[in-house]
Amino acid sequence: MAIKLLGLGPMGYFGDRWNDLDFAIVIIGWMSIGGSSQIGPLKSLRTLRALRPLRLLSKVPSMQLVIEALIRSLPAIGNVTLILGVFWLVFAILGVQVFGGVLSSCVLFVPQPLAGGAAPLLLPMTAYSNKAVCEEMAANLDEIVNSTGFAHGSLCAPPAGWNTSSAGEVRCRLLWRHDVSGFDNVGYGLLTLVEIATLQGWSRIMYRAMAAQSSFGQGPAVPGTENLWKKGIASIYFFVFVIFGGFILLKFFAGVVIDKFNRLRDERSGMAMMTDEQKEWVETRKLVQVMRPLSRVVPPKGFIRAPMYRFVTHRFFEYMMMTMIMINIAVMAADYYEPIPDGATTEREKPAKGTTDFLELFFTFFFIFEAVVKLIGFGLNYFKNAWNVFDFILVLASIFDIVTGWILEGVEIKTPFNPMLLRLLRLAKVARLIRLIRSASGLRTMLKTISLCLPALANVLSLLGLCCLIFATVGMALFGDIVPQEHLGYGGTWPAFDTFPNAMVLMVSMATSERWPDIMRACMVVEPFCGKKAGMMEYAIDDCSQSYGTAVVFFVLYQLIGSLLMMNLTVGVVVDQFSSTCIQESMTVTQTHVLEFQEMWQRLDPDGTYFISCHYLGKLISSMLPPLGVLDVEKRAQGTSQYCDVLQRLEDAWLPVRGHGQVQFQETLFALARTATRPTSVLDPEPRQTGQRLPECELRHTLDKQMRRNLDLREYKNAPVEWNAHEYLAAQMMQRTYRGFRAREALKANDQRKIKEMRISTAFRLSSTLLTHSIIAGVLSGGSKLAKQPTASSHVFS
Repeated sequence: MAIKLLGLGPMGYFGDRWNDLDFAIVIIGWMSIGGSSQIGPLKSLRTLRALRPLRLLSKVPSMQLVIEALIRSLPAIGNVTLILGVFWLVFAILGVQVFGGVLSSCVLFVPQPLAGGAAPLLLPMTAYSNKAVCEEMAANLDEIVNSTGFAHGSLCAPPAGWNTSSAGEVRCRLLWRHDVSGFDNVGYGLLTLVEIATLQGWSRIMYRAMAAQSSFGQGPAVPGTENLWKKGIASIYFFVFVIFGGFILLKFFAGVVIDKFNRLRDERSGMAMMTDEQKEWVETRKLVQVMRPLSRVVPPKGFIRAPMYRFVTHRFFEYMMMTMIMINIAVMAADYYEPIPDGATTEREKPAKGTTDFLELFFTFFFIFEAVVKLIGFGLNYFKNAWNVFDFILVLASIFDIVTGWILEGVEIKTPFNPMLLRLLRLAKVARLIRLIRSASGLRTMLKTISLCLPALANVLSLLGLCCLIFATVGMALFGDIVPQEHLGYGGTWPAFDTFPNAMVLMVSMATSERWPDIMRACMVVEPFCGKKAGMMEYAIDDCSQSYGTAVVFFVLYQLIGSLLMMNLTVGVVVDQFSSTCIQESMTVTQTHVLEFQEMWQRLDPDGTYFISCHYLGKLISSMLPPLGVLDVEKRAQGTSQYCDVLQRLEDAWLPVRGHGQVQFQETLFALARTATRPTSVLDPEPRQTGQRLPECELRHTLDKQMRRNLDLREYKNAPVEWNAHEYLAAQMMQRTYRGFRAREALKANDQRKIKEMRISTAFRLSSTLLTHSIIAGVLSGGSKLAKQPTASSHVFS
């Protein structure tokens, strides 16, 4: 704090509200340290040391979002509290009018020294259902104790060797007890309604109210003698309040906080300023940017590995493994343990133990066989698949479980841990059910929702843990000396606030509203049910509560923060993420389209190098259905070319071509998805260059940073942008058209030359034939005639 003050200055330091909180907590800590030994009135500040963990909030920005959501929701929570207060006040007044003073009973209080345990006893005396009779019979305490049947006359007798003069007097008391969970006044009525609204122990209070008698000072009626009219009124009263006060109105707290949390998250990320089309584009980017190219396993050529590869990649093999997994889970679910009979010293042998052990061993070796066969067929490529790695880990865990079971069976070995913990390895066998997710789209959606909401859940649960830590520390300061009242009618034993681990366990259990009314009433115990007036020894600690109000404020406030707000906020995070996942299934580009692109890319890039030649873009786009592709089944059936459609799609996508005429996986998928989801309302003035315009916000910077990180995986510095894909393919088309024209011209010129040569050759052959004939004719006719032929032959040549 001092370093921040010096570095930032007073104005800069106190300008941040988280620094203000940090400053206040540090000052309170120094005051509590000084006041604990010198200033008496400041000793109460020691309790405020529990606020020190709040300094963590100023160091973790992700937790500040939850805190800010809670603070901003305070006005709305105030409105809900006002509505709930009016509703509960009406029911509290009605409860006082109907059940006021009729929920008390006569009890026998036995102090701790006489009870023989760590806590006093409180025994119901149902035989005395009248206040006057209970007070009258208090004088005949010995006779009453003998008639209870609990102690056979010795329960309230002083223990052997008890010195009354030095240790104090101990004796039992017969008391007419007013239970806190009642309607004796409006305050008790409101507190009782809070317990009922949290649905903890409300049926017990209802049954007590149904058994109450009409007149004041009367205890519960004997079963079978209840007033049916009042019994019906009591049941209607509690049912109506549980439905409206517990199921409906109380959930408004969670709804208000969840709504404010979502609004604040959207405001910080920038989603609040986006249109519906922009939000869809953001979800599409989230879907696209997590995709990676797949590498196809090259089938081996060995005479052993090749058959193994064909066997493990056959569909029958996968079906067989799924069947074996389900049978294995069914066998594990059939396991059981019989209770040990009375008088037996060892556990009874299970009738089917040998059969189940054999089946477990069989399934383990079967899954080992699966792993070995896949290792032979795939080779080292086996470990490139995450599901195969998961199966391999399960196989190793199963082997370790069997080996440790054989070693520890019948042998006593001292281990630093409980050997029963090794049974947790059997969870690995149950985890094989996760493999079924691969064949169920609904289960994949659920698993995806869980994985995506883990960061937000971590923030909420961290804040819940911080809340539990603070309240546990305060509880130790306020109720650390209170002994758990096991037999005072508070629902049995419970962890005390005596140590920090016990206090944390208590806070975590009460965060789920588990038994919190019983623990609260146990911490509200005052004299004569505790302390020295309860018959404790003079040197015993004072285990009474400070006051009713302290316990009420502590536990009700914790229920409001820990249970109603924080626990319901975790539910809201999961529901919100599940809604986002379901929305992705209804978008223009869904998970199915992206997986189709991934599959088609794998055919062109079997090694998963992230790059393919731009020549294959036409084949890629024309083989995918819209919205990412342009595949038209009717045109393909008719033999019509879709090259123009491909060029139009690439022109809209504006896909860059990297070095050596290649395109990248992420950029191609991103460009096609952007084109498919591009609305006119979010286009830039130059959409071909920048795509869709998102407002300047944290979410946009996060998505851009993730996109750049994905592209950096392939060292883009060595692959600069040369041109765009549609320009590249258009240039190729022009080149092919020009080459075709030249080829046709060359063919045409070649044909004309051949025709001319053919004419010349024909004329030459004709002249040669005529010359030959003339020579032969001249020889036959004589020399005189031969001399006249050259003129004709020369005419033919000309």
